[in-house]
Amino acid sequence: MSNKLKTFSLYLLGGLVVIGVVALAGSLTPGGNTSTPTMYTLSDIYNKLTVPAYTSSPTHSVSTTSSPLASMRTLTEIWNAIVIKTGDVAVVTTSTSTNKLLLTVPAGTYLGSATVSTTSTAFTSANIKSGVDLFGIIGELSSGPALNCSVPAGSSLAWSASQGSLNWTNAGIACAALGSCWRLPTIDELVAGLTAQFVDVPSTEGGFAEGSYYWSSTEFGESYAWYAIYYYGDVLSLSNSKNFEFSVRCVR
Repeated sequence: MSNKLKTFSLYLLGGLVVIGVVALAGSLTPGGNTSTPTMYTLSDIYNKLTVPAYTSSPTHSVSTTSSPLASMRTLTEIWNAIVIKTGDVAVVTTSTSTNKLLLTVPAGTYLGSATVSTTSTAFTSANIKSGVDLFGIIGELSSGPALNCSVPAGSSLAWSASQGSLNWTNAGIACAALGSCWRLPTIDELVAGLTAQFVDVPSTEGGFAEGSYYWSSTEFGESYAWYAIYYYGDVLSLSNSKNFEFSVRCVR
């Protein structure tokens, strides 16, 4: 073997020794935080969807030595547990007012004002006719005067005499105090009543005073409600603070 070949062989052998030393000097210990992490399990997610007031915190340790729990839920079970409540849209009509959803409930299904919002504290199962689903709330009301207050097709609403000037809250109370089925009219009903008296020829209504403001039951946001007025040949619908005192007539 020539001297040049011997020299190259020695260089090659020395390089392999260095590579081997570097490889052996490496560490398999992971850096950073080495504590055992915790996580939510599929069962936690399933229970969050199906168990009322489930408030579990992640306390399940992740370890290569632990075995899956027999109670672990599958992704299919979680998918099936997701429920989107839409309610009976055939019963309720909706509209929006600022950042609120307004539900207009027909007479005979809800013991309260015809128009309620999603944030109304009175919109509960106890006030909804038994078996009726209003946006995911199942009714439990089995009796009450409002259940017999629907207006037959083709008939017109009956209007009360003036109840004086009241704020919006007291207007609703005054109408309810008149007895079975009396309530504050919706804005559409109020406009129709004013139109019938002042615009239709011949007049089919009476009892409204020209230039007077009349409350409706239809809310506009948290602190406002709609009212209507006949003024210089037009029926106008406007909104104002519920604290104002306007004229009140009730319907049934």
